[in-house]
Amino acid sequence: MHSVKLVNLARIFFNHHLPVYLILYVTSRCNSRCRMCFYWQQIDNPDKDEFSLEEIEKISKNFGYLQQFSIGGGEPFLRDDLSQICQIFSRNNRAQMITVPTNCLLPEKILQVTDDFLQRCPDTFFRLSLSLDGIGQDHDEIRGVKGNFDKFLATYNNLVALKKKYSNFNIDIATVFSSFNQHKIKDIFRYVADNLDADNHLLLVARGNTREKVSKDVSPGVFEEMIKVLLMQKRRKENRPFSQLFRAMYEVNMEIVAATLKQNKFLIPCIAGRKMIVIRQDGEVFPCEILEQSIGNIRDYDYNIRNILDTPEAKSMNKSIKKEKCFCTFECAINSSIPFYPKIYFKLLKKILRQLIFKN
Repeated sequence: MHSVKLVNLARIFFNHHLPVYLILYVTSRCNSRCRMCFYWQQIDNPDKDEFSLEEIEKISKNFGYLQQFSIGGGEPFLRDDLSQICQIFSRNNRAQMITVPTNCLLPEKILQVTDDFLQRCPDTFFRLSLSLDGIGQDHDEIRGVKGNFDKFLATYNNLVALKKKYSNFNIDIATVFSSFNQHKIKDIFRYVADNLDADNHLLLVARGNTREKVSKDVSPGVFEEMIKVLLMQKRRKENRPFSQLFRAMYEVNMEIVAATLKQNKFLIPCIAGRKMIVIRQDGEVFPCEILEQSIGNIRDYDYNIRNILDTPEAKSMNKSIKKEKCFCTFECAINSSIPFYPKIYFKLLKKILRQLIFKN
């Protein structure tokens, strides 16, 4: 099994024609109203013409192998067929990892859907990312829903039992670094470390056209200090394949985000639009979540991503990303670019060796 996964990992370098990282928005409906949300305009006016399961099947069949398949939205668990969507990409694309974020407002449904998928797809590694942006009332106020923190805890407690049942399951916690919580960020991470048994606690930066513009008024110094603290912490052993490599990539990613936030300049070539692609629930295709210029609607191209990537619009966008040295703090775009930047390999190797030596 390990050798099969190694071969699959190698495919990201030899698949020259198709993205190996797909972010698919399955809905623009959401039961939160987060103050730092970058998708708030679509959420406030939800799309009534979401992809059907049949359309998603067509999209999947026109992709090849996927190293990473991520669900976006909206709140993904508002769809009643979320497990089936994940199963489609596990079956058709042999998705190595599937990641689903959630605001945790539907604890029982989240448990049922996650359990169903894990039963049906034992060969796909599944990561559920629980949003946590504050403790108690702070979290509720940032997310715009009273009682959200209690729902977060209920969701987490429900899922813990699944970790004992399935070896291909991780519980991640994601915290968005914004002006609303930057001065309490250490408290949030300390709370999680002391009270929860999460596999990963991820720190993300508020990005894009946020609902409240002040969201992005953050201190690069505070973020950089927090990154240094996180890099020094001992982290638990993960059960996902090649965990040392992915942990090293995450650490390098955080360092690049911190440096980009501080220096506000290009640091690493971006492969968004080539190896990574974003498809919204309305069919519009984008290189990433930051660039707002669509390269086409997949419904107009027979649900075939190959046809869109061959258009002049897509080729022009990719040339522009490269020529203009496009940069941002979007962690997914940076993470997908790291494997294709050889200059960073030595740093990755050092981090992997450090984990092996110090068992960290």
